[in-house]
Amino acid sequence: ILGPEGRVEAFEPNLVCWPSLADLPANVRLHRVALGDHAATVTLRNIGDAGNRLHATLVDFAAFAENPGVFREAEVEMRTLDDVLEELGVRNVDVLKIDVEGFDAQVLHGAERLIAEGRVGHILVEVSPEYVPVDFVDWLIATAGPQYRASRVAEEGRLLARPVLRPVGGETRQYNLLLSRVSAGTG
Repeated sequence: ILGPEGRVEAFEPNLVCWPSLADLPANVRLHRVALGDHAATVTLRNIGDAGNRLHATLVDFAAFAENPGVFREAEVEMRTLDDVLEELGVRNVDVLKIDVEGFDAQVLHGAERLIAEGRVGHILVEVSPEYVPVDFVDWLIATAGPQYRASRVAEEGRLLARPVLRPVGGETRQYNLLLSRVSAGTG
């Protein structure tokens, strides 16, 4: 999909993942920094055990304090996507994919200029109403404005070649929100 002329700016602050990301293609640049709504040093929590998938989050979930599966915390650098892309000289983004285990709102707030100026073709973000407040969805849709169309991509436990897109609203389970910039003349 990317092709030889395409470029990926990937962000992964988790030390545990770095060895598996050592041999990325030349057109994929890895930034070892967390994204959020401001610049700071923050605590990244790795959650999981030998029998579970590994998750890492910047969210301080109260349930994790009692979970013996929390096996590592690390201090990591956090920056805003707006600031990082400005430093890199990246003006437009074709696809912005965000799946940051409950920290999605903060990442989106750190990309407010990019979104409000319509410089992203598509935004795909995980929404988990059973774990964290999802009022950021209304903020995101308002910030993106009428230049974007919002749809829901269902989490059905299988890969869909042509995902069913549904209107956003009234969700109680995890789903993916897709905002696509509407091209001129397509209303």
